[in-house]
Amino acid sequence: MRPVVRTGGCPAVARDHNVPTTGCRQAGPALPESGQGVVEVRRILLVLAVLGSVLAPALPAGATAACTAPRRLAVTGATIVEGTVRGGHRTLTFTVTSSGCAQRGSVRFGTVGYTARVRDDFVSRTGELAYEPGQQGSRSVSVQVVADAIAEATECFSLQLAVTAGALRADPAEAAGIIRDDDRRSGAPRGFICSE
Repeated sequence: MRPVVRTGGCPAVARDHNVPTTGCRQAGPALPESGQGVVEVRRILLVLAVLGSVLAPALPAGATAACTAPRRLAVTGATIVEGTVRGGHRTLTFTVTSSGCAQRGSVRFGTVGYTARVRDDFVSRTGELAYEPGQQGSRSVSVQVVADAIAEATECFSLQLAVTAGALRADPAEAAGIIRDDDRRSGAPRGFICSE
């Protein structure tokens, strides 16, 4: 009589008997313990491991496989005192911050006049901010404010962002640049006051 063996937690059966094992959970395919079969199995596993590493998509630095949402950009405004030196300039700086998934993309930026007028109160500026995969942090956009000796109300303009490429979302996409007058005289005009 053949010895009784136990296979993967199944009831003991004789190796040469064809006994059904319905409901029996096998622990997995049996691997050869020695000889040419072991060599072949190891060779197959090695090939599969190499193929997996070659075919796996490369991720950019700083990115993760689960990060698929758009990069979020937000622009923040600033306030500056105009200055009194006629023909002089002061620099007002907007800040653009990046958060979320660090994906590739770019945005155009541009200034828009409201109560502050181009050339009289500030120097118009346009440009582009480009982001590489994995790149985070803040960017600065500087705008020149024109100084004068004229009594004026507080004035404002804005910087606006527009996505041009990539998985980006600008929110908020606009922020105010506030210009406070420092030429206080009797009878100074009381115009539109920009909110900060």
